[in-house]
Amino acid sequence: WKRLNIETVEEAMRYTEKEHKKMKKYFEEKKKPATQTTIKKPKLEEKEVPAWFNQNPESIAPSTTEQEEMNKILSELV
Repeated sequence: WKRLNIETVEEAMRYTEKEHKKMKKYFEEKKKPATQTTIKKPKLEEKEVPAWFNQNPESIAPSTTEQEEMNKILSELV
């Protein structure tokens, strides 16, 4: 307060109250939500669904050669 030439308690109270209001106003403005024009949402494109997407995975059985390859790999791991 020496730099601001504040000499009395009343001056100090007025100054701190003024600064408090200034800071409060600053933070309230900063917290305002962004407007719809400033928010840019990515546009989702509808893509074609692959044929396998709606299939039940349990209904798809591996071929005999695939089954043999899996068994071979599993036997090597054990």
